Amino acid sequence: MKVRLWGLVGLLLVGALALSLCGHGTRAEEPLPALLSGRVYDSQGQAVEGASVALHTAQPGEALSEAMTQSNGLFALLLPEAIPDSLTVHIERAHFEETDIGLSPAAIEALRAGQSVVLPDTTLARQTSLAFWMATLIFVGMLVVIAAGVLHNTLAALVGTSLVLAVSYLGPSLSEDLFIFDFSRALGYVDWNVIFLIMGMMIVIAVVERTGIFQWTAYQAYRLSGGRLWLLLPILMVVTGVASAFLDNVTTMLLMTPISIQIAIALGVNPLALLLPEVMASNVVGISTLIGTPTNILIGSYANITFNDFLVNLTPGVLLALVALVVYNEFIYRRELAARQAKELKTRSSPWPNRKAPVYSFSTLWMSSFSG
Repeated sequence: MKVRLWGLVGLLLVGALALSLCGHGTRAEEPLPALLSGRVYDSQGQAVEGASVALHTAQPGEALSEAMTQSNGLFALLLPEAIPDSLTVHIERAHFEETDIGLSPAAIEALRAGQSVVLPDTTLARQTSLAFWMATLIFVGMLVVIAAGVLHNTLAALVGTSLVLAVSYLGPSLSEDLFIFDFSRALGYVDWNVIFLIMGMMIVIAVVERTGIFQWTAYQAYRLSGGRLWLLLPILMVVTGVASAFLDNVTTMLLMTPISIQIAIALGVNPLALLLPEVMASNVVGISTLIGTPTNILIGSYANITFNDFLVNLTPGVLLALVALVVYNEFIYRRELAARQAKELKTRSSPWPNRKAPVYSFSTLWMSSFSG
């Protein structure tokens, strides 16, 4: 009984193996379909995504095959079984001029022979339509509203975005040239890496701000200089610049301004003699790291530039610029920086800042250096 059972199992295994080999051989003999592929770029050499590509015969009619370009500009058209004597590839996308590409007889013969054909790279020319001028008008209007202070920056940006989407959805009923982009494509333009990085930095800044490390550092700079402005100015510039390299420029100045004004009043000088050099140092040194400015974050995300790439390539130039900036401000404010009698800074005792501040700062720097 056991012998019959094992024999039946062996027979089933042999049959399953034979069927698998037969099926594999049959699939291997099936020819791959012929494809017509190519890439689409704009005049700046950037890949065009979302362009509609259609294959037509010489006579107008329904498309034989259709496809959309991918993020790298690549498209692939699946050919029908019966290939006519004349074929034309039609490429169109909003804000670009339409393009028709005729296939040569040699390319058609190759497709009939079952061979895939790769078209030369296609360049689409930009089209300046009503949508372009409408988007430009909305953008300029948003900048004017922000500059005039009529609306908060965030609210002005949201209003501008809403107007762009409103024109895109309602405008085509009046004119096809009023289409800018739809909501799904708008989401594709959002760089979530930048948004979450800025959000994380804002959380770190909020925590570090409460530790009092900026006020403590400025107070120590005052003590180190002994009230001598010609020495205090470069120290405050370096402190502000280093802080701006790892925090937001605006936040750094908001934290440094109160103590700087207090130091200036104690020394009897114009506070602008300290604040303006700090602002310049914040802008110059802040560009040396990926997280120093929102602009660097956008550039790094788009061009795939890491934190260490920014630091290695920009630090030498930034240091030279900082030295030149110190010399420039020492000359411009030479009268304010004349020797004055040092006065005791009226402030609360200078306690050591919250011990968590160095932990937050160095952990952020360490993790950023290993990003990418």
